[in-house]
Amino acid sequence: MGKTLIILAHPDIKNSRVNKALSEGAALNPSIKIHDLYGTYSGFELDVKKEQELLKEYPSIVFQFPIFWYSCPPLLKKYLDDVFAYGFAYGGTGTALQDKNFGLAVSFGDHKQAFEKNSRVGFSVDSLLKPFQASFRFVGGTYMGHFASFRAMPVEDGGLSDEELKKRVAKYKNFLRKF
Repeated sequence: MGKTLIILAHPDIKNSRVNKALSEGAALNPSIKIHDLYGTYSGFELDVKKEQELLKEYPSIVFQFPIFWYSCPPLLKKYLDDVFAYGFAYGGTGTALQDKNFGLAVSFGDHKQAFEKNSRVGFSVDSLLKPFQASFRFVGGTYMGHFASFRAMPVEDGGLSDEELKKRVAKYKNFLRKF
């Protein structure tokens, strides 16, 4: 495993059970850096050059976030729009992200079965993540897959038990080994 940057984009990580546990578990690995977007940019004013320099330092980048209305949180969307810029990530001189490994670690409040064929949602997790995959491919990166957690809600509402969450953290750490 090489150096990996996890871009954490959770608007309320302090009150999150799943994303907080996953990021804390990942942070135990010294070759992983957790970069908390909402903790760094509470006012949504990104330091684009700083973010671009940070991306250049890491051969592997994982975006970790909860799925909101079948997309990413707004600060992550802004990050992708602003940081994956023409001349940096694509275009004539935009080669900074070529040959990087990209992955996704996403959480859903719903059950896994909701994303099966003919389910209530009607779309698979893979199909919901296609725009991210396309973006990584467009900038010359390699998409290494995703890690999905379901039932990311309070235990009393049917969320993961402490034991189930502990197992998810172990599986996440294993997923990150491929980077």
